[in-house]
Amino acid sequence: MAPLLLYQIDELLRSPGKCYSAEALSKQLGISRRHVITSIERLRSHHNAPIPRHSRQGYYYTDPTFALKRLLLTPPELQAVRRALLAAQEFGGVGAEESLKLLTDALIGEQALPPVHLSVSGAIHPASGITMSPALLNDLEEARRRRKRVQIVYWSAHNDEVTERVVRPYVIHNHQGEQYLISWCELRESERDFLLTRIRHWQVLGEEAAYTTANFDAAAYIAKSFGVRHGEPPVTVRIRFTPYQSRWIRERQYHASQELAELESGGVVLTLQVTGTFEIKRWVLGFGAEAEVLEPQRLRDELAEDVKELHKIYGTLDK
Repeated sequence: MAPLLLYQIDELLRSPGKCYSAEALSKQLGISRRHVITSIERLRSHHNAPIPRHSRQGYYYTDPTFALKRLLLTPPELQAVRRALLAAQEFGGVGAEESLKLLTDALIGEQALPPVHLSVSGAIHPASGITMSPALLNDLEEARRRRKRVQIVYWSAHNDEVTERVVRPYVIHNHQGEQYLISWCELRESERDFLLTRIRHWQVLGEEAAYTTANFDAAAYIAKSFGVRHGEPPVTVRIRFTPYQSRWIRERQYHASQELAELESGGVVLTLQVTGTFEIKRWVLGFGAEAEVLEPQRLRDELAEDVKELHKIYGTLDK
């Protein structure tokens, strides 16, 4: 049944002081009497419309404040929207929570949100302790939409330096609960990712920039990296995992390019194509002796140096 028809009936029944017979609604809406009766019953059963039964006056709302929600959904659709909006609320960052709550309430009413301590699945844990200006997010989204260049003062944690640069916003990417601006950086003359919380000052420039985002494939760009670092040449990484750790490695898709090769020992070799090795090195270190990088050699050498430094810190306890 078309939602538009239900909205049309709803609008008529909300007319103050008016009642409509099935014949009157049929004539006004250009549908059969049977279709009217079916629609009225759907309003009652699916949307709790306060329409009295067996009234000689015709159809009307006993509650003059009642109105259909602006989005009519089946129960499975309602659950899907509810989960999507709640996930967006958890990952939206500072400034998005109130807007998403209002949207959720407007769309699906009292069924919208569970108690605030629950997440969409009970196990979503976005980044905590992140402080970001809602004005920054709004300005960047507006600049992207209107193709405006933005001048930013940015602190790089990796280099511990502050630089001033002009960027052309492409998309805002949420990675593990943190917001990143993917843009063309005029200083580096390439695409770059900027963590929004590290933008210390910004100004949207007045003139419209001569650029378009139409040819930028955000999904393909994001898929190249193991995390959020880009700007380095792609490299093949092969990691051998022990039989014990392989139980968990087989369960997950860590990267779009990944391939798994089974070993006779019960272990696996994970092969990835990623841009740069900085992030994957930290990931491998988290597995300790359960993982061994087979290639590239440069990454093996870097890990060997890290192990030497760890040995200096922890040493060997002789008993």
